Amino acid sequence: MSQQAKGKAKVKKKGATPEKIEKNIKDVELKPELLKSLVREVPKMKVITPNMLGVKYNLRLGEAKKVLLQLAEKGLIKPVSESRRIKIYTGSAAS
Repeated sequence: MSQQAKGKAKVKKKGATPEKIEKNIKDVELKPELLKSLVREVPKMKVITPNMLGVKYNLRLGEAKKVLLQLAEKGLIKPVSESRRIKIYTGSAAS
């Protein structure tokens, strides 16, 4: 039996076009210009997380974590809260 004989005809929905998703390709290596801007701008932030750096500067989370550890070792930022999953920092200039 065909679908029309059963009384069930397929109706194509109008106006429901699928949106294309844009992939955001992140840099693999940290460029020296970006590192200089991070050293200049990150200590001025009130709250700093790896996710914030990843979104703002188009970094991978692993690279953002490494940068935060380097800045903390230099004394430019201070850890506020540490857990197994996330570390939260504050800028030394913000306090």
